[in-house]
Amino acid sequence: MQIGRAHAQQAVIDVPEARLDSPTACMTVEIDRSPVARVCDMLNTQQPQEGEFPTWDYVPRALHVPHSAPTQPLLQRLMDLYCDDHPDRDTLIDLALDELIVRMLRTQTRELLLEEVRTSSPPRHGLAAALQWLRDNLDRPLDCSELAGSACMSRAQLYRQFKREIDCTPGEYQQKLRLDQARDRLARSTAPITQICFDLGYRSASHFSRCFKVATGETPSGYRSRAGEARPLIRQTGSNPAPNRGTAQ
Repeated sequence: MQIGRAHAQQAVIDVPEARLDSPTACMTVEIDRSPVARVCDMLNTQQPQEGEFPTWDYVPRALHVPHSAPTQPLLQRLMDLYCDDHPDRDTLIDLALDELIVRMLRTQTRELLLEEVRTSSPPRHGLAAALQWLRDNLDRPLDCSELAGSACMSRAQLYRQFKREIDCTPGEYQQKLRLDQARDRLARSTAPITQICFDLGYRSASHFSRCFKVATGETPSGYRSRAGEARPLIRQTGSNPAPNRGTAQ
């Protein structure tokens, strides 16, 4: 999806494998900047960001909005409306596009915040400090009181900001970071799977395997085998063997 014009920007689109009995439907929507500006004004009036966060605005850049339970029916509704001859077709399309713009703006705000945490030091506000703490302590159990202390806010306020800005709890975000690291290390190194498991704070190999399979649909060993066919492994050096606390598959 493109807002305005995004010259010289490359976007990678994940298109599922198509079959004769299950074709892939694609839709391109170019959204003019005027409705985006109107939605931004509405959000800044009705749902203004807190002081440390910038106002609602679209930053021209390629934006990937992952499919989710809310977005998939919305995109299907837009496709149906474009093909429909309903007398209120244009009005319904505008309403659906407003919802799409809100979701895209929320996604971009989240991406910009996470990008800032990866590239800026020191953190500029409490939520960024909490996000950085999680990135720096993946091998540790989540201590909500310490995490809230790093953000200089109460636990309740921290959880509210996580849900509003990151769309998940601190524990869910920590799990995502751990699994992202696990995928990268499985694909790029020859470190034993159990070592990766314990390095990332999992207390049992079986629990790590279950979490990994829920997130990816594959076991750690299956993911490594498939990823190894696509890229060379970087041999692990200078690491101690993982403790013998079980075997992850």
